Amino acid sequence: MWQPKRALLSVSDKSQIVELAQFLLSKKVEIVSTGGTAKLLSQNNIPYLPIESLTKRPEAFGGRMKSISFELASGLLYRRGHEGDERELEELGILPVDLVVCNLYPFTYNLNQNLSLEEMVELIDVGGPTMIRASAKNFEHVACLTQVVDYDRFISEWELHGGVSLNFRKSLAQKAFFLLSQYDETIALELGRRFEIHAIPQIPGETTELRYGENPQQNGWSSTFANFHFSQGSYERRQLQGKDLSYNNFLDMDQAHKCVSDLAAYLPKELNHVVIVKHGNPCGIASHPDALVALKESFACDATSAFGGIVAFSSPVDETLADWLSQHFFEVILAPSFSSEAISIFAKKKNLRLITVPLK
Repeated sequence: MWQPKRALLSVSDKSQIVELAQFLLSKKVEIVSTGGTAKLLSQNNIPYLPIESLTKRPEAFGGRMKSISFELASGLLYRRGHEGDERELEELGILPVDLVVCNLYPFTYNLNQNLSLEEMVELIDVGGPTMIRASAKNFEHVACLTQVVDYDRFISEWELHGGVSLNFRKSLAQKAFFLLSQYDETIALELGRRFEIHAIPQIPGETTELRYGENPQQNGWSSTFANFHFSQGSYERRQLQGKDLSYNNFLDMDQAHKCVSDLAAYLPKELNHVVIVKHGNPCGIASHPDALVALKESFACDATSAFGGIVAFSSPVDETLADWLSQHFFEVILAPSFSSEAISIFAKKKNLRLITVPLK
């Protein structure tokens, strides 16, 4: 069972850190610490090595530089048991670190404290995220405790099983990366507010080339976005069947989805909503407690223009709706979900795109 031999303690929230350090000492774990955490350990007669014993450099620039170093990152990232890594570690004289206990500067906590921009900038943690990211990446060999609530489970695991399991280290790694993503998002939004930058930058993710753009002589691409928590609408889609989507399909899907989502948000909950869009224009909108009635009424608004259009539902598509839809020509059916019976009916129309997408 995995057991750490050397731990780095560097926390902003010092709750229960003394108790954790005492437990680590009882298990013969060597402790390395920084700044205020080291001071607290010293006050409680807990022996530790200063961070300089790993980094080979003193703290500098008013504390902005403490833990960032090749030596510390290497001690976290090297692969235990890997012949080449083990050889390089020895040649470089680097000390391994097996456990990181770190929580970040309290940026979020201080958002409502009327701090100046300069004071807020000093609360942007750099060394902490570096240590957390390195240790979480190397979860096979390193554990990373980022929240006080996990200390007791860490201790219990060790006491009950004689060490800490890989599954627990994996869960700690996933939690660490989620913490970092939330932390960075909070900083980005706060700086946007302070700098009066109101647009959310879109970060390109996977890009797919389309058959053509708005017209056959034009190029077109579809991109997802890495900052998925800012995305809306058809970017969160899942295609169940049908041929590839076109540029115009994306535009029509987005309009239909936003329209049906707005209807669902502001009209009574017992209503089902159906929107049909063709070439960027809604050609049918209807709401009714019975989804089939809403569909028929939406289609009746302009049955001619609805030919080859996109139909969006606020509710799941069942067998009854699928029977009616299969008797007409549409390019895309958009809904929160489709029943298995509906999917079987639509399977006869292999080019018809079925798209699931949650209401925004």
